[in-house]
Amino acid sequence: MVCVNKDNGYSETTVVSEFDDPLHPSWFQSMFVDFMHATRNPERQPALLLEALTTSLVIEAAYESAAKNGAWTKVPLPSVELLL
Repeated sequence: MVCVNKDNGYSETTVVSEFDDPLHPSWFQSMFVDFMHATRNPERQPALLLEALTTSLVIEAAYESAAKNGAWTKVPLPSVELLL
């Protein structure tokens, strides 16, 4: 379950994962195709870096929440300046 805080409250969504299959057959090949496209099209890279930074911030907040017995933890918004 992922909860996203918005100005008017928050929304909840369930994220489906193939966690039990380390081969990830449903997306692994397309990930490599997308990677090759991104390396050949540098204009895509800032958005991908922002996504990677956001993912890192969410994981860091998850560890913080776990350390506090599941307490709500704020996820800071990534700053574009961090990517420069």
